[in-house]
Amino acid sequence: MLLPKLRSLCHEALRCSWDALLLMLLGLALLALLAPLDLSYRTGQYLDFAVDRSAYVLKRMENTRERWPDRFTACDAELLDKLLVRAQHSSLANDYAYISDEIGFCRAANNNEITPYDYQLALSNPIKPGFYLARKTTLSGELYLFMVELSPGHYVMGNTNRQTLTDIMLPSDPARFMARGELRYRKQPFLLFGDTDMTDPMEYRYIRTKGPISAELVLPSGQLGNTLKSWLSVVGVPWLAMSFALPMWWRRKRSLQGLYLNDIELCYQRGEIYPVYQPIVDAMTGEVLGYEQLARWQHPSEGFVPPNLFVTLLERHQRLNGLTTHLLNQALPLLQPSQYLSLNLTLDQLAGQDLESWLVPVLKQRGLSPAQIVIEITERDPLQGADTVASLVRLQQAGFRLALDDFGTGHNDLGFLGQFRPDLIKIDKSYTQAIGTGGLKATMLEAMIQMGVDSRIPLVVEGVETEAQAEYLRQKGVAMMQGYFFGRPARCE
Repeated sequence: MLLPKLRSLCHEALRCSWDALLLMLLGLALLALLAPLDLSYRTGQYLDFAVDRSAYVLKRMENTRERWPDRFTACDAELLDKLLVRAQHSSLANDYAYISDEIGFCRAANNNEITPYDYQLALSNPIKPGFYLARKTTLSGELYLFMVELSPGHYVMGNTNRQTLTDIMLPSDPARFMARGELRYRKQPFLLFGDTDMTDPMEYRYIRTKGPISAELVLPSGQLGNTLKSWLSVVGVPWLAMSFALPMWWRRKRSLQGLYLNDIELCYQRGEIYPVYQPIVDAMTGEVLGYEQLARWQHPSEGFVPPNLFVTLLERHQRLNGLTTHLLNQALPLLQPSQYLSLNLTLDQLAGQDLESWLVPVLKQRGLSPAQIVIEITERDPLQGADTVASLVRLQQAGFRLALDDFGTGHNDLGFLGQFRPDLIKIDKSYTQAIGTGGLKATMLEAMIQMGVDSRIPLVVEGVETEAQAEYLRQKGVAMMQGYFFGRPARCE
């Protein structure tokens, strides 16, 4: 039992493999589209933050004058102490110096890296009136100088290093982008960050500008690949699982217990689906009145496939006409003039269809006329609408006889009879099996038989398997019977 199921699952997995491969390729293509967009979006956010923070830092530098309301006339202990304390409490400046025409150049300690040369350097790079920016290279790295004019002839200068500015002005270490970047004020370079030595002929450039401040980030071509890898590390395994699960789910949705529509259509060609015929007899005389055509499927590896599986699947996809045509094109029983062939059709096949363009030509090709055909209407769906009833009446007028199949088990029952009068009523075998049990179904069987007598609609009782059942029905006046007691379904050779 386990081996066939395992084999079925393997077959299903193989069927889904191409779909899974296509989904995986689709996922890779989607990632290839999304990765550049994601990289561009994250880079844009990064630069927006850098520009906004740069404006904030420059404003802090410019506002240094507000924190220095006093003017000094001597480089004394008071001024030196103020320069030292301000530098110690500043998150931006490493050192401060005070410059004026009166006292000259004054700085707080010997390790202060601000020099008189820096004053001249800054003075030559005015950003706006009273505000100066400059950059110089030292043995310890780049230093950034800012100077504000407190009042005519009085200046305060501060310095800071690249790391301090980078920590304040950038959201995180730009190395995560493997990038080099540059911040500019009025198109003049202000801060270089990241891998300043990076060179790549396939680099990508991103620029943001707000007012006088602009930021540029240059990414190497490999950054796009890294972004794609990061996406794959997050969504790769779930997408791979979904690539296999989704096709299997879709095929399962379009199948019935692992049975697929394509399987059935291929089996037509291989002759695995074939008709069998079960006699319908007059139990009073033993005469064969007709034969019901039934479908069977003998799969070469799965064995016998129950009709309720493949017939239900064909009905779901509206392919039952193909099954009926296929069965009629097989060997048929040799019918006597008084005998009929009983075909199983659904209301969906009958309602609104022009049988002249489908069923009648097939019957003519096999030498059958509508008068020799009984159409058994299955009760899977309730009889609804005047159009459906009109279609059934037209079939009767064309010479077909209509039988209500499996009476007592479906949707229609007495409600069906209230709208349409069939030529035959076939009582479901579950009521036959209740004969002699004294149960509710046995009582209902008697009521159905009486209904047939009262309505003068002939009854055919299905599922007769024993002499006792046949004798009981004879005593109740039922003549037409069908079941293993009279003959099993068999092929016509």
